[in-house]
Amino acid sequence: MEMLQQQIEGLTKRLAQLKQTERIMLEAKGLEKQVAKEKKALATIDEELQSEKEALAELQDRQAEIVTSAISEFLAKMNTALPEGEVHFEIEDDKVNLGWKIGGKVRPFRALSGGERVAFDMALAYALGAGVIVKECAELDEARLGLVLEKLKDVPVQTVVITCHQPKVYPAEWGMIGLEG
Repeated sequence: MEMLQQQIEGLTKRLAQLKQTERIMLEAKGLEKQVAKEKKALATIDEELQSEKEALAELQDRQAEIVTSAISEFLAKMNTALPEGEVHFEIEDDKVNLGWKIGGKVRPFRALSGGERVAFDMALAYALGAGVIVKECAELDEARLGLVLEKLKDVPVQTVVITCHQPKVYPAEWGMIGLEG
């Protein structure tokens, strides 16, 4: 009898272990179903993510086109008002280099002479959309003053040039007002 009692206790323990194992197996089966469901959802999310990445790439390309076009228009407008050479514009990482290329040599904005800065500033103001440009130009020598006046006569913006040196020759399109005193 004792032997039967021990067998019953052993079987009862084994039955409890098997029930515990069954519960674990059922949980694992449920987890497997959940994993399969989440894998399907992940595939859908991956497809959506890829679609969004493609849309973002298209928008970034479009943005680059717009920026390039705007910069090109800005540079063309500025070159229209420069008396000689062309504007130098370069984007490097997180900075913009602006200068004036004359005779194949680039002069950074900060290194422009006083007279060069006067002419450059007027072209820059025009390119930035100034409605009126008023500039003191005493630092321009006779030759560059003539070039500036010649270039700016065709620029469609009201321009006032102030200088203490009356130019010997200036375009007929310019009016001259002299002050005595």
